[in-house]
Amino acid sequence: MSDKAKGPLRRAFGFIWRSVTALRRGLANLIFIAILAVVVIALVKEHELKIEPGSTLLLAPTGEVVQQRSFIDPLARFLDPEALEAETPLQDLIDAVNAAQADARIDAILLDLRNLAYIDISSTRELGAALARFRQAGKKVIAEGDSFDQADYLLASYADEIYLHTMGMVGIRGFGVYTPYLKELLDRLRIDVHVFRVGQYKAAVEPFMRNDMSDAARQNNLGWLQSLWANYTGIVAQNRGLEAAAVHEYADQFDDVLERVHGDAAQAALDYGLVDQVLTREDMRERIRERLHVDDLDEDLVHFYDYLDNTDRAGGQDDAKDAVAVVVAEGVIVDGEQPPGMAGGDSVAALLREAREDDHVKAVVLRIDSEGGSAFASEIIREQVKLLQQAGKPVVASMGSVAASGGYWIASGADEIWAQPTTITGSIGIFGVYPSIYRALSQWGIHTDGVGTAALAEGFRVDRPLPEAGSRALQSMIEEGYQRFIKLVAESRGLSVEAVEKVAQGQVWSGEDARHRGLVDQFGGLDDAVAAAAGLAKLEHYRTRWFSDESWLESSLWDRLWGVSAGMLEVRLRRELLGGLAGLARWPRAARELPLFNDPAGVYVQCLQCRPQ
Repeated sequence: MSDKAKGPLRRAFGFIWRSVTALRRGLANLIFIAILAVVVIALVKEHELKIEPGSTLLLAPTGEVVQQRSFIDPLARFLDPEALEAETPLQDLIDAVNAAQADARIDAILLDLRNLAYIDISSTRELGAALARFRQAGKKVIAEGDSFDQADYLLASYADEIYLHTMGMVGIRGFGVYTPYLKELLDRLRIDVHVFRVGQYKAAVEPFMRNDMSDAARQNNLGWLQSLWANYTGIVAQNRGLEAAAVHEYADQFDDVLERVHGDAAQAALDYGLVDQVLTREDMRERIRERLHVDDLDEDLVHFYDYLDNTDRAGGQDDAKDAVAVVVAEGVIVDGEQPPGMAGGDSVAALLREAREDDHVKAVVLRIDSEGGSAFASEIIREQVKLLQQAGKPVVASMGSVAASGGYWIASGADEIWAQPTTITGSIGIFGVYPSIYRALSQWGIHTDGVGTAALAEGFRVDRPLPEAGSRALQSMIEEGYQRFIKLVAESRGLSVEAVEKVAQGQVWSGEDARHRGLVDQFGGLDDAVAAAAGLAKLEHYRTRWFSDESWLESSLWDRLWGVSAGMLEVRLRRELLGGLAGLARWPRAARELPLFNDPAGVYVQCLQCRPQ
């Protein structure tokens, strides 16, 4: 190409490049201005909020109640504000209720559960305890809903009065664990799944080995399910002034209950004393206005998030220099750095290290809501717990709804373990899974062959049979991991190895049963655990500090603007694409979470059936 031809072409490309650069900078500036405007508006709104005496706090959780919000990058949050409503942090709700209890301007709480997707029984106990204290202070709580499922009804039961729509229902059905079993399907597909486990009750891998639940797993599951059910019916009975047997009868004989009222589910709930009034929406609004002395339900209620924006919730004393740190480990325990919503071994360990190196932090609470995962990642977290103690900083483990298997691994070394009677814990066992698809491939004429210099030179290939040496090596690693688990629990809990063995073998326990067996020290929520940690550190004046990973927030905006990073793409594929496909197939939890199985040695301490349905 001649120099004359190159000149116009170069100028054209230069113009395009400068235009793209200007557009990119302009877009970045616009987004920055928009975010700044949101912040300014929020600050202005904070100063504008006026709370009159006799006000009512609107407690309206949306989506699932969680320990910590899952990561949502700023651009997605800006473009879709409703993305935040998929989850509500439990501590936000508790903080709002606690502050309102001490606020002379707040006389009542309206509990609106229409947009609540799910809250587990242990979280409900913690929030319910705050609502009970609010009522004991002489203040009123009213719950309303078009319908109540089993989870949100338990929360509603803590109210003074419950209003239900005339076409609604209270759907109490009991707790269960039901899992699809894949053995026959795998046989038909000629897929061999090699399972390595220690623990008679370690049922996580049973869906790959059987077509039904084993007797051992059935017995163990029924044990902790019955414990949770007894707690559930007991709480409802106490809150509503009923007999626990009547609550069980309502759930167990629901067909007969409905038949007696000609299929009117709302009337059935009223007859059993589960609700106080059955009303149309307009009548319900009028009744609430009358009971709460509110003129306009759309304008005069104080939303709990607006209230929190104007409320100090540092915990303890504002001017205290000493602090109790709270670090959250929620979700599957996965190796490496992971965003909030998953317990990354490196991520949680980094937060614990940060708390250890902070001179103002005198004690730490590790808040756990996890069924476990990678054994390696669990150990990385536990090592930091040990280093905190060596630095003279006591550690208290606070269990949420689940702290089982790997979740118990990271809790076991704490100075104290706090749980709810309904926490699901234990599952001290270990497993590994190795799939082989060589028989399926051979059916289509695909064969893999070769030579190597040692017995395991071929590695662990899914398109080859598992070598005998590989099978023995994997089983040895699993057995060593189990003995390590048993010994660390024995040493940390001051128990003999034999005593731990009796409660191990993969057995799952409710918090109530776990306390009787020495696996849990005390019953209580996060606030109780914080107070206990402060006591161990001999602190009289302290504040509570939440430690969280801000790196995802800082980096992700630019990742979204200039291209999604490989790490974010991996997380997105794991959680959305693969998880969505598995969900469509209605596979068991084991299959849905296979993309998260990234332990370097393929060794897992995870309880895949530890969340009741």
